[in-house]
Amino acid sequence: MTPILQGNYWLEMTDPMTDTLIEVGTQLLNFSARMTADIAAALKPLDITPQQLKMLSVMHQSTGHQCTVNDLKKAMADPMSNVSRMLNKMEVKGLVKRVTANDDRRVVYVQITPAGIKLMCEGKERMDTVLTRFQLLTTADTKSIQRVIKKLTPLLGGQNL
Repeated sequence: MTPILQGNYWLEMTDPMTDTLIEVGTQLLNFSARMTADIAAALKPLDITPQQLKMLSVMHQSTGHQCTVNDLKKAMADPMSNVSRMLNKMEVKGLVKRVTANDDRRVVYVQITPAGIKLMCEGKERMDTVLTRFQLLTTADTKSIQRVIKKLTPLLGGQNL
């Protein structure tokens, strides 16, 4: 039996499979938090968050280096991300601009600017520096991790990353 802390209460788990799943879930949460913190720290001197970097990347990869706000919301792994607020901050910094569609004035695209592309490239370099620690993994390890993540993602109601 493994006691676990849930809220302010310790629970006794009696099912070994449940114990293992809880342990794996906790390890994944801890790993994700650590990676996010390390990447955020690497990006801090650029005054950009990992979420903003992802948004810039999504725009850059889109046709014409632009997409709609809804496209960005769909691309974000975190359904709670506040895309509009982040876009406003990036627009003030000159990293993105809003462009009205010529064929339908109701459609507004968000477009990455040259300053946004430059910052995105610098951010990706900093992020790559953090991710180099994974070079210690073998190709088999990496493929194994990818396989498990692809299996887990739909279980969480998300799209494959």
